[in-house]
Amino acid sequence: MKTSSGSRNILTATVTLLAASAIFNLNAATQDRDMVSEKYADTYRTSTEEATQRLAASRDAGRLQQRIATENPETFAGLYIEHSPKFQIVVLFTKDPERNLARYTQSRLYSARVAPRFLETLRAAQEKMGEQLSKSGVRFESGIDIRMSEVQLRVLDGRRAREVLANLLAATDFIRIHETTGLPQPTALIGGTKVSGPRNHCTMGVNVVEHDTRELGIVTAGNRDNNLTYSNSTLQPVTALLADRTGS
Repeated sequence: MKTSSGSRNILTATVTLLAASAIFNLNAATQDRDMVSEKYADTYRTSTEEATQRLAASRDAGRLQQRIATENPETFAGLYIEHSPKFQIVVLFTKDPERNLARYTQSRLYSARVAPRFLETLRAAQEKMGEQLSKSGVRFESGIDIRMSEVQLRVLDGRRAREVLANLLAATDFIRIHETTGLPQPTALIGGTKVSGPRNHCTMGVNVVEHDTRELGIVTAGNRDNNLTYSNSTLQPVTALLADRTGS
């Protein structure tokens, strides 16, 4: 096929612009990763190289969690990440934790522990609880504490919440009700979403737990909803960021 000189110039210019755009996007993504790694390194007093490796391991853990939850829902009890005093990825099973984990990874970064109930039990109880409270007009916030294998519920009126949930509470022993004077505003933060701030950029995903305070949060890309929270009587996934700890 013949091409005029003018068409060749336009084609060359178009290819050049596309190549430049690709390089720009790659550089921007690299800068975002470097920024998160630097923040992580500063927070946990590690090298930037170590921080980058840990963040990559966190993303891998998110993918592994999805796989285990799909293939082994009858024993899988959740996953969370501890960053200090040492970095480790904790995977919970209701039985034979070491043997179950060995089916998926031999990495020394992972630690298997036993939990009293599997994750789907917690999720089902949380969903049922949320439906009952919503229908009754009770404002609430709830979340799954994977480390403790419990459903945490925060409400303004504890007496009313217990009345509404009387049957569910009688059938379960892992729902913890906390009375509070205020509830956070619902925010549509979903795992896998990119978050940008004045200085930091990240992608939300894997649950983490702060070693000293045992506070749960999320870090980098990985899984979908392993710390589901319902807020203000709306069944909407929200997540609390550990902004000063993870660089999120």
